[in-house]
Amino acid sequence: MVLAGHPDKACDIIAEAIKDKVNGRSAVEVAWFNDKIIVGGEVGRVLNDKTVEDVVKSVLNDLGYYESVTVENLLQAQSQEIADAIGYDGAGDNGVFYAGYDQKWTPIVDKLKIIAKFITRDASYYGYRTDGKFIANFYPSNQKLEEFTLNIASDASQTHEQRVEFADFVASLIDLSFNKIDLRIKINPQGLWYKCGGFADSGLTGRKLACDNTMGLYPQGGGAFFGKDVSKADYSIPLYLNHLARNTGYGDIELKAHTIIGDTDVIITGNTNNFIEKVKFREIMEFAEKNPMDWTGL
Repeated sequence: MVLAGHPDKACDIIAEAIKDKVNGRSAVEVAWFNDKIIVGGEVGRVLNDKTVEDVVKSVLNDLGYYESVTVENLLQAQSQEIADAIGYDGAGDNGVFYAGYDQKWTPIVDKLKIIAKFITRDASYYGYRTDGKFIANFYPSNQKLEEFTLNIASDASQTHEQRVEFADFVASLIDLSFNKIDLRIKINPQGLWYKCGGFADSGLTGRKLACDNTMGLYPQGGGAFFGKDVSKADYSIPLYLNHLARNTGYGDIELKAHTIIGDTDVIITGNTNNFIEKVKFREIMEFAEKNPMDWTGL
């Protein structure tokens, strides 16, 4: 699981912020190479260079990045042919989409995403940056957490005392969520590191699909989520399927749907009790509009 300041995730968050500013049809992509950030894609309303730059720098500042960057705006208008094919009620993508609920593992994935949010939120207090990622290893037989390894960038002014306090903070987060008997917690086992974000490792939207989805519990269908408005089935259908899977009452279930661009009806099938449901894509879009994803995805 990555933190919000990881360069790929930062690009996702920038893409979402650009989408919000467009406030219409959007398929935004962002790339971060050292001190340059490129914003491109197709939108219903093209933003000017100053607006794009302001949005990018605002997001970076929120993530604790105050280094100088240049921003290149390559946004362009959405194809009229695509707009005509979608219309008002049609799906904006061809694709196959999956989501599900596993009574043992889905709550664990949810807890890990909450831990990522708390670490991101409080990292700067302990002298860390928001760029990091962690791996949590569990015993398959009983879902007990065996080992938690976090790599997270440090600020140059960080003190030893802050690192000690942070280790206690991470342990307390884990203790609130999991039974940590015999748990091994490792923070930066290869040593401290300082250069981070796109200045150390290039970033790109849509590269953290496993983190954004269910961390491998179910097949990965469709495309990336972020930077896309609700007319894009890549965004809205997985969000709807995830909600449906959690509320079917069947317990363990895997759901699947597919669309062809312009479809106004979506057929959803499940692997439990011959589950099948037909839903208007307009209804799915309205659900996604009212229940947007945060940066951790589903």
